[in-house]
Amino acid sequence: MAQATTTASAFQVVTDVIQALERHGLAPTPVNYWIFYEYFTRSGSKALVEAIDRRIESRRCLDEVFLQDLYQRFVAGETLDRLMAVNGALETLLKSVDGDLGRADAGICEFKHTLDGSVASLRIAHYPDDVRKISGTLLEAINQIQAYHHTLHDRLEEAEHETRGLRAQLDQQHKAAVTDPLTGILNRRGLEMEIERGVRGERTRPGSMLVMDIDHFKRINDTHGHAIGDVVIRMVARKIAEVLPRDTILARFGGEEYIALLPSNVATTVHQLKELGERIRDTIQRLTLVRQTDDLRVTDFTLSVGISEWSGGQTFDEVFNRADAALYQAKTAGRNRVVIASDPSRAHC
Repeated sequence: MAQATTTASAFQVVTDVIQALERHGLAPTPVNYWIFYEYFTRSGSKALVEAIDRRIESRRCLDEVFLQDLYQRFVAGETLDRLMAVNGALETLLKSVDGDLGRADAGICEFKHTLDGSVASLRIAHYPDDVRKISGTLLEAINQIQAYHHTLHDRLEEAEHETRGLRAQLDQQHKAAVTDPLTGILNRRGLEMEIERGVRGERTRPGSMLVMDIDHFKRINDTHGHAIGDVVIRMVARKIAEVLPRDTILARFGGEEYIALLPSNVATTVHQLKELGERIRDTIQRLTLVRQTDDLRVTDFTLSVGISEWSGGQTFDEVFNRADAALYQAKTAGRNRVVIASDPSRAHC
């Protein structure tokens, strides 16, 4: 694969990256620069390069949302996998250290107990002084060994404490890798991991999916600025989470789009799903954002919702495509509405 191995080629890559950022109207943020650097050097994920090529071939815009999604899928995801591997190794180390200390404690205690008994027997039997002297010397040596062991034990406990601190840092990095920094809910990578847990049987598999998108969000950004747009995204996420049933998986799927995976034991009928979607939609359309610095009020935002049931045996992509198609219907029908996709399993009943 081609790489920037010389000074001239390195400068060329930097030039290509900067020109690409300017051509697509993107800010030179670390994430945007990193994605294009990986693309032009072909030094990273092949899937990342192919995703950009497909986007270009389809004449679709390379925007901030798309690049952030690439970062979560192909950069942050790989980092997370490495962090999880290190975390597992640390856990194994801690268990091993604890086991070794336990066995060492038991062995020395047993040996000292045996020696104490032998010394007592020697004294009772009135063996010659040299034998008693030897036994005393041995006892002193064991006491020294035990003192050394206690010192070692303390040092190992310190190491274990430091290791646990490192693991806590790794846990924090893991949480950051699966959490959307703007809203505090799961990001796309976190959503994928929760789905994988369901496949492995570590959690209840979802019974339905909601795909939600803020209507006319570009207009909000253009009218009030990106800072207000970020507040809207964050506030909508919080309000959606308040309405959703307990144990629902909620994620920001990219830009102003959210996905919710409902447990299979709630909203089990089409009517209940429709009712839940309407509650979410109504909650969002009632929101008013007030900026305290100048009393700016933003009320012109609503939410469109597409819903699909998740029958047994269906993949995430199959369910998502139906819910996304229902969302598209809601958008084309005028926005600020809820549409439920038809269940193909019922169509054949």
